[in-house]
Amino acid sequence: MTAYNPESPELQAVLAHQQLLAQATAKVQGVENAIAAQEQIAVQVAEHKNALAALQLKHQDVLADIAMGKDCTQERDALEAELFEVQNQIAQLNAQAAPEQTMLGLRRKLEQAQAELKELSSKTAGLLRQLIKAEAEAVGDEYARLAFALRDKLQRLSALSVLFQKYGAYLPLIEGVQLRIPSMALDSVKSHPHKFNDNRVLIELAMTGAEIRPFVAREADNLQAAGVELPSVDN
Repeated sequence: MTAYNPESPELQAVLAHQQLLAQATAKVQGVENAIAAQEQIAVQVAEHKNALAALQLKHQDVLADIAMGKDCTQERDALEAELFEVQNQIAQLNAQAAPEQTMLGLRRKLEQAQAELKELSSKTAGLLRQLIKAEAEAVGDEYARLAFALRDKLQRLSALSVLFQKYGAYLPLIEGVQLRIPSMALDSVKSHPHKFNDNRVLIELAMTGAEIRPFVAREADNLQAAGVELPSVDN
């Protein structure tokens, strides 16, 4: 359940923007993964070449020992098998490694993808501001309407309280009626009439004296319209 209207163009713009961001992020991640895979291959090739160099030195030493008459044929055969295996692994890794031009292309694509993502990301805050402002305007209009509805109810209650006392009640229904509702820096609120043309105050109400009399008369008319006969009382 959401308070936001799913049909709101501002909300739709934010959701569409989020999809573009997700796509751009995935694109960057995809290129980064491809580069990382190639970099890992390069690391493995370097490690295997170091291992190969160490094995070659051992192999050379064993060959030298054999030349001097030592019986190192088994050690030689084992080293040569190990040399063959490492060389085969290096060949396989080299077959997976991308050529230099491919790596240059990948890095250029990464720069482009990162630039696209950066440009999209720079628009996020603005789109969010538009959505929040549109929602605030909608809430502001409702706020103003409710404020005036509250004012109307307070005016009626104040008048009913006067009538309640007029016909014999010792205490009023409500006392000290004052209402001050602030305005908002929103077009939807500013469009409503303001008290004293003051943009800081939407409604200011003090139901006393002359201000309350017309509402008391209106409530008396409402009672008579409903068929109630109001007895005369001393003011």
